[in-house]
Amino acid sequence: CGCDIVFELLKGPAFLTVFGDRHSRGPGGTHRGTRGHTAEIEIFRDGHWQQLPHRTKVESLELLGGDQVRVATAGGGDMDIRSSAPSVWFPEM
Repeated sequence: CGCDIVFELLKGPAFLTVFGDRHSRGPGGTHRGTRGHTAEIEIFRDGHWQQLPHRTKVESLELLGGDQVRVATAGGGDMDIRSSAPSVWFPEM
């Protein structure tokens, strides 16, 4: 799982620019593990959440006072513990 953060603009206007990644496909897992979650960015305006016009790249989208922006980063993939991956060993210091 990644981070899920909501920002609220108290006074406006302001402009949002997003250059993101992992919005259509989450990070891969290791040793045949499952993929992680995808990233999401949404705007809360007029009483409901709205997807951005282009999920990964938005330039100078105007935000108004009271708008909220939700940013959810992509979570990492899992590792298949049944695989024959070597164990990690940390020597004592």
